[in-house]
Amino acid sequence: MFDGEKVWVPSNTTHVATALNKDWQPVAIIAPGSAPIDMFSDGEYPCGANAHADTVTKISVDGDVVGVYDVLIAFTSDGENIWVANWRENTLSKVGPDGADLGKFPVGMLAFDFILGRLGELPFTLTVDGEHVWIAKSGHGTVSPKQLDGVTIGTYPVGSGPASVAYDGASL
Repeated sequence: MFDGEKVWVPSNTTHVATALNKDWQPVAIIAPGSAPIDMFSDGEYPCGANAHADTVTKISVDGDVVGVYDVLIAFTSDGENIWVANWRENTLSKVGPDGADLGKFPVGMLAFDFILGRLGELPFTLTVDGEHVWIAKSGHGTVSPKQLDGVTIGTYPVGSGPASVAYDGASL
């Protein structure tokens, strides 16, 4: 996660997030929760998505916990609302800045997933390109863009178990 000054790198094995400056030197270490796998900034505080607790911890740069929220695996912002990947449910939630539930959208399962007892597409991480929310789905090795109204507009194979997706202002 880039907060405008530093890149924050979460570690789900050491349970900390390390901030790196523009010279890639560590300048801060905070503990955003249990097994942080994704981070997001609300413009003021870094927040960590905690895989082992199904929560998000909002924390100050001094390491003080500001709040803990029941949210699943990963999240991002479209500039107005927060999008949450609900890994176990195969859904994507849209949450308003005030915490209001603005909708839950299916990520998808293939017909044979149910028959074979598989979990489905498993949305793992998210990013926004300004017009779409992109979802990396670890279950089928694909990424999909959704419009901001929740409609999926494509699915693209990327290989087994994608664990991250990022947008640099020009491409994914």
